[in-house]
Amino acid sequence: MNRYLNIKLSTIMIAALLVMAVGLAGNVLAAKPDVATQAELDAAVAAQATVDAGQNALITALQQSISSLIAANAAQQATIDNLIDKLLTPKKIGDFYGGGIVFYVDETGLHGLIASLTDQSTGIQWYNGAYKITDALGHAVGTGASNTAFIVETQSSDDPSGDFAAKVAADFKVRNDGMTPCSGAENEICYED
Repeated sequence: MNRYLNIKLSTIMIAALLVMAVGLAGNVLAAKPDVATQAELDAAVAAQATVDAGQNALITALQQSISSLIAANAAQQATIDNLIDKLLTPKKIGDFYGGGIVFYVDETGLHGLIASLTDQSTGIQWYNGAYKITDALGHAVGTGASNTAFIVETQSSDDPSGDFAAKVAADFKVRNDGMTPCSGAENEICYED
């Protein structure tokens, strides 16, 4: 059970015990050592029946509240379990995930690369006014982010407001990780069955 439910149930149980204790204390304090008349006995029995009925109603209400809280907690737990399953289910190439199509998955099945389903810019140029050596030399899958950073830094040195392919990729935000794929990732995109 979650912490909120435990606190709520504890509060309900304490309230129920207090009500019962007050009822019992009232009965003990009201007891007389003297001999009572039949009318006094009848009145005491009626008063006790009223207390018992009130306690029974309270107990029933508490049981219903507890059942409702447990059911709500179970529903929340089922939702959480479902989300965890979705997040931890290994992805495979071709799955739709994260706003695109999975085109590369590592050996764990939990990490990979996703290609966007939509063109981010038509007619965009590859450079920002002039061709420059960018030192974006990573070819292995996973080096696309560093390559993109090198390209954007180098190409933006003259004109920070320029518009070119690597900047469009870096600015692409679905999960805050847009990048230009390295040649290794491009091969995965182009040649995967």
